[in-house]
Amino acid sequence: MPSTKVDPAEKSEKRRDAFKARKAFTSENLRRKHGEKDVQIRKQRREETLSKRRNLDLADADSDMETEDTIDSLPLIVPSLNSNDPQIHSLAALRVRKLLSRERSPPIDMVINSGIVPRLIYLLTCSPIPDVQQQAAWALTNIASGNQWHVAALCQNGLVPLLVDIIGSPSAAPELKEQCIWCIGNIAGDGPSSRDQVLSNGAMRPLLNWLSNYEHIPLTAVRNGVWCLSNLCRGKAPWSTVRDCLPFMYPFVNHPDLEVVTDALWTVSYLVDGPDAVIQSIIDAAIVPKLIDCLSHPAPQVHAPALRALGSIASGSESQTRFLLESNVVPPAHRLLVTTPREAIRKEVGWMMSNLVVCEDVDWVERVVDEGIFEPLIEIMRYAEYRTKKECAWAISNASAAGLQRPNIIHTLVKGDCLQPFCEMLPYADAKTLLVMLDGLDNILRIGESEKVVLGYNMYARIVDECGGRRTLEELQDHENVDIYHKTAQLLDHFFTDEDDMMVQETGIDIQTDQHGQFAFNQ
Repeated sequence: MPSTKVDPAEKSEKRRDAFKARKAFTSENLRRKHGEKDVQIRKQRREETLSKRRNLDLADADSDMETEDTIDSLPLIVPSLNSNDPQIHSLAALRVRKLLSRERSPPIDMVINSGIVPRLIYLLTCSPIPDVQQQAAWALTNIASGNQWHVAALCQNGLVPLLVDIIGSPSAAPELKEQCIWCIGNIAGDGPSSRDQVLSNGAMRPLLNWLSNYEHIPLTAVRNGVWCLSNLCRGKAPWSTVRDCLPFMYPFVNHPDLEVVTDALWTVSYLVDGPDAVIQSIIDAAIVPKLIDCLSHPAPQVHAPALRALGSIASGSESQTRFLLESNVVPPAHRLLVTTPREAIRKEVGWMMSNLVVCEDVDWVERVVDEGIFEPLIEIMRYAEYRTKKECAWAISNASAAGLQRPNIIHTLVKGDCLQPFCEMLPYADAKTLLVMLDGLDNILRIGESEKVVLGYNMYARIVDECGGRRTLEELQDHENVDIYHKTAQLLDHFFTDEDDMMVQETGIDIQTDQHGQFAFNQ
């Protein structure tokens, strides 16, 4: 899912196994969890993965203090910070905070190397002056927005449990709590190890207690709290450590503030990326209708997390997939697919559709195909990036499996000209995707074979040949993957024989393309 570090200014933004018999083409093999996808598929756009924020003091950007203090001032600040005079601490902590609040290249390394991190932590917890505590918390927050080494320096000095204590303290000032939540969010956003350290220190419960009062705390505090919550849940956090936040998701995904809604949607997308029992918990929390509504939201930033969550639900059990279908998820997904300019969104729609059509009730699959969403998926296969093409290919192949029982599904896919981009993708598809595509091609050709008695030859095999697919299948017999060799040999032996070629010549039936590039059958 790319660097995940960010500062506050920026924030204001089951796969198929090796070849087996046809009975292996089951829903368990076809339905895919997001975590099982290719590394490039899992990657998100940078603005969708920002997990760290630095608290900039933009209002002070042109102040005298900002122009006075430079990196060279740090050796002069350290003695004041270590002084025994609490009144001197205030100015010293302010100056450190301002150095770390510089918009570009804050001197985090120099601050850490100066040895003042333990002192900042001490002032955060022990200073009798609220402003000193606030400035120290702010400085520590900006250090936590740095790299892994910077975060480690804070954790090794015991900062995490102290932050948790402040967040849960009934006597701590609200502003200090909010700053500590921000700092905890940055630490958790550093990666799974730091996140787990935050969770193991019990940060979830005091954070939820703080957010439970969301109607009576400032909007900025709600935003920070929900953003922190998303970082605690990202990266497949253990369900037992994050499950308590689920009851809070309903009010936050329905919150009037778009930033709160967006971070809440990302939180849901992280939570739902798990086993079927976890997916059912999300369904039972009555969040799915909001997820579907977000597909039609005018703000594009909500589309990706909503799609991610819906795709994970579609990868669940048969009943969970059907629940999504019965919730009418396809029409808004269709509209989003044809209107979005974003490649990542098209990819996510393709992934969700590839899971939705793995449904034992083939009537549902036929209904989905008849709604027309496969027409843009087929068109996208012609020009999209490979990672998006791959999702579309999976969707077509999975839908074709139901076509063995409902030939109209195959007819609709072929009428939509799926075979042309399908055959064009065969030479460069990765091995797993290629095996799935070959199975899809097998499904289509089987229906063509079953209708051979009417036409005298396999119409779909003829189209594949016209598209160069037969030649590609012959070339794929040299593929290093033995399963691909066996599958291509099977397809060539079953559907591409000299007898079929002679039948075409004898009947005089041929296939041409019309002015729109669609296949027409002439006699």
